[in-house]
Amino acid sequence: MTFNITVKTTKKSGFTLIEMLVVVAIIAIMATLSVPLYTNKIIAAQMSEAFGMLDEIKPSIKSYYRAYGNFPEDNTEVGLPKPEFLIGNYVKTITIEKGSIHILFGNKVHSDIKDKILSIRPQTVIGSPMSPISWACGNAEPPEGMSIKGPNKTNVDLRYLPFTCR
Repeated sequence: MTFNITVKTTKKSGFTLIEMLVVVAIIAIMATLSVPLYTNKIIAAQMSEAFGMLDEIKPSIKSYYRAYGNFPEDNTEVGLPKPEFLIGNYVKTITIEKGSIHILFGNKVHSDIKDKILSIRPQTVIGSPMSPISWACGNAEPPEGMSIKGPNKTNVDLRYLPFTCR
């Protein structure tokens, strides 16, 4: 008498614990890499408010320079409100100092640039005071043949500054 015994084996389907951990680790690494990029975009968008406000301030400084041959010492000399009255969602104050425009970030701004300053300084052509005025942002150096007027108080971290301000 012969017995024929067949053993059924069933293959289990699904993921092992190690496979799941590898997938979770990869997702965590990708998320970690994307957070700084997102932060930079948020800060850049918030800084754009300040640049919009500057478009209204720069003409007053240019007019003052054309009329008097030098740059205004402060906000009142150029006919602008006091610094604490030049505010926005992300701008705490805007101060004019010897032609430089100092933007103090605050209010609802990202914590990485809260209470940080970005300076925008006028540039003039050396030996030609009637040439058009351009502006130097942050720590930017003047091009050959131009000089920057006014102090630079920029203390915003370099990685958050627009490319033209570095």
